[in-house]
Amino acid sequence: MLKAGTSEQVVWRARLVLGCLLLSALCFHHAPGPVAPGSRVNDPTALLRGALHLWDPDSALGQLQSQSFGYLLPIGPFQWLMHAVSMPDWVGQRLWWCVVLCVAFLGVWKLANAWRYGVPWTRFAVALLYALSPLLLSGMSISSAEVWPLAMAPWVLLPLVTPRARSGWWRVGWSAMAFALIGGADPVAAGLTLVLPIVWLLTRRRDRWTLKVAAGWLGCVVAVSVWWLVPLLLVVQYGTPADRSAAFVQPRGEVDDLDADQWRPWIEKQNTSGNVLVVPTGQPQWLDDEVERRLASGIGDRTFQQALTHAGVRYVVIRNDRAAGVPPAAVVHETLDEAGLKRVAHFGPAVGDYPSVEIYDVGGVNVARLIPESRFVEVRGATSDVPAVLSALGGDREAITGSDVSEALGQLPLIQTDGLQRRALGVDQPAGSRAERVELPAADRQPSALVLRNPQIGRSACAHVAGRSVCQPSTARDADEPGGLLRTVDLPQTASYELKGTALPQDGPALDRLLSGPIGVKASSRAVAAPEGRPGAVVDQDITTTWVADAADRDPILTLTLPTARKLSGLQFRTEAAPAPAEVSLSFDGGPATVSKLDADGYVRFGERLARTVEMRFARTDKPVAISEIRVVGADELRQALRLDNRVGESCGSGPVVKVDGKPTMTRVTGSMRDLLQRRPVAFTSCDAGPVVLQAGRHEVDVLTNGGLVPTEVTLTKAGFGDVSVTPVHGVNVWRPNPAALTLEVPASSKPSVLTVAQNYNKGWVAYDGSGRKLTPIRVAGWQQGWVLPAGEEQLVNARFMPDRAYRAGLLVGSLGVLAVMAMAVFYRRRTRRSGHQLKAAPWCSSWLQRARWTRAES
Repeated sequence: MLKAGTSEQVVWRARLVLGCLLLSALCFHHAPGPVAPGSRVNDPTALLRGALHLWDPDSALGQLQSQSFGYLLPIGPFQWLMHAVSMPDWVGQRLWWCVVLCVAFLGVWKLANAWRYGVPWTRFAVALLYALSPLLLSGMSISSAEVWPLAMAPWVLLPLVTPRARSGWWRVGWSAMAFALIGGADPVAAGLTLVLPIVWLLTRRRDRWTLKVAAGWLGCVVAVSVWWLVPLLLVVQYGTPADRSAAFVQPRGEVDDLDADQWRPWIEKQNTSGNVLVVPTGQPQWLDDEVERRLASGIGDRTFQQALTHAGVRYVVIRNDRAAGVPPAAVVHETLDEAGLKRVAHFGPAVGDYPSVEIYDVGGVNVARLIPESRFVEVRGATSDVPAVLSALGGDREAITGSDVSEALGQLPLIQTDGLQRRALGVDQPAGSRAERVELPAADRQPSALVLRNPQIGRSACAHVAGRSVCQPSTARDADEPGGLLRTVDLPQTASYELKGTALPQDGPALDRLLSGPIGVKASSRAVAAPEGRPGAVVDQDITTTWVADAADRDPILTLTLPTARKLSGLQFRTEAAPAPAEVSLSFDGGPATVSKLDADGYVRFGERLARTVEMRFARTDKPVAISEIRVVGADELRQALRLDNRVGESCGSGPVVKVDGKPTMTRVTGSMRDLLQRRPVAFTSCDAGPVVLQAGRHEVDVLTNGGLVPTEVTLTKAGFGDVSVTPVHGVNVWRPNPAALTLEVPASSKPSVLTVAQNYNKGWVAYDGSGRKLTPIRVAGWQQGWVLPAGEEQLVNARFMPDRAYRAGLLVGSLGVLAVMAMAVFYRRRTRRSGHQLKAAPWCSSWLQRARWTRAES
């Protein structure tokens, strides 16, 4: 030990200061400005204020505060102080890391001194190496909550092992206070810091005084942990699996600059109601599945906007700076554009072709709704199936999944879907084969509708953004069932069903034929199967569609075939995004080939000749050959633009073929040329005027690809299961007195209804009507909070998240516990009645230590 007041002690104190300065210099070694991800709190004031309630209405459509409470001490107050003095983010981050490293350094130094480990220089070296350990240094790029416990671990053990004469209560009090300063941001890491103190106490002599100290230490540790232990237990009891796992791991309160400085304030200024969906990020799983499926397809329609509206989503925030590249940005934006969502703001530098952050407006939404019971159906399937099922039924209904059906609503019309069973199939089975036939579970009563879906509708290689085609061969993806839907259904009774469905154009020759014009075009290869890259694109008078040869094609050939022989005198080649080829080899009607160079305008001129076919060979270049348009001098009037608004496929047999127990039913489609070209959904119905009659028992229902159209969804709706628009849905005004309470102004209703709030369902929410009667809770659409509301007059419904009371009580009691232990540590006398009394090692431990010393001395 260094003697107090000696010159040697002064020197070593100076060296400790120098060590801290060295560690601080390392923290500031990086260039000013950058802020490491996961190492600063976006809005400390909002974080600390939100931590006073268990329910967080602003994250992931409402969820439990799984981590914010752990930041109440000490990380949150430190960040708040930096924010209050307007400290730049990067400086605040570096200062916090200075604290972390210096606390670790000094803690190990003092612990080594207490154990009299080596000589002062070895203690200094060990302390410095601990602070510079790879884990602590790597923490500069990960969450600070994970490494702060490591820095504080020596201080938790130090009061117990100090050789100075101290009372037992002084020892346990300061050890517990050191543990309190770790906080609860990472409970697992905090708990690990108790391992060494526990081991040390277990190796002490088991006399009465030692047992008293050990019991007191355990009690004090629990007392200073109540403020985060109670919230943690409530998260385990009331949280979802995602909430529970998040409570033990990389906090939501730590975000990047764009969150803090730009798009969040913009949304807050809009003064509009509704949820905000951030893509990509951690949203509810059902929403992740459905949004990912839609965005990955590049296909947007009213059903996508409808799903967002039902979820109460007002704004969709696209984080291009966080996107992993799949699906490609162009595909995502095509979905948003076709769904009718308008971009209303954007922020940050460009990432590829788009800004870092974009905000799209879904339109007016109601966060709370009063839905008549007559509009509800029971959906047998997964939560992620619900939006598509509701869209297939017309979008004027709401759903309760089979696992959430309550007797309070009575028996609802049954909707049978194959989504849940389809996803359970093995991935090794060939797509569209008979081995993949899906058998729906037998229904216990007659379904009002059967909804059969292709779970993944695939993606074209070409996207359409801002009036132009963007094609990338690597982005193409086939549908899960390109050959059609093969299903087996069991019905308890005979019933008649109306058949309708949607199909998508399938890239390939069949679709090319539907888009062909008077001039036939063939190619030796093509880069993409999408119609925008078909060979016929070179004569469709559309500069935005381009034939591109396959990259592996060493000798690209393009052949034009006219309806009859014409007198030709030249060709002009045009390419939208690249220069035309420098030369081309031409052959007419199978004659000898001649090589011609293109002039500055892309022309090849030759003497007038009568010909019907023109074969063009292109020299290989560094990039694949690409041609957008070929003007044929002498027959140019045969190049015809697609009439995109023309209706197509309305004749019987133009749509997918439906087979019920092997008996075919032909269908017709309703769509336009634009739908075919841009791969948009087209509707199809049965050619027969009457319904499809399904007898009681088992049936094989096959909906097969035909005419270049892949079925994506088929609905068999029972006769009489019609429109319910006569029973309107009412929007409900809602207020939040605090994050854990709701007040809803419910209009009068003459029939039983369900009151819904667009937030995640949780059993902790309890609601009472205007007369004080407790309402029956129900989960709507597999995720949404709802309560069954009897018919009645206009009234105020009050809802409260009941675990919030225990949560706040835990914070209060925990705060008192910390103050009590602090008072004991500060004011309790330092020395015991027997001066110099210490916690001595157990005899077996003493003898082991003595032998270790002898061995070391002999060596």
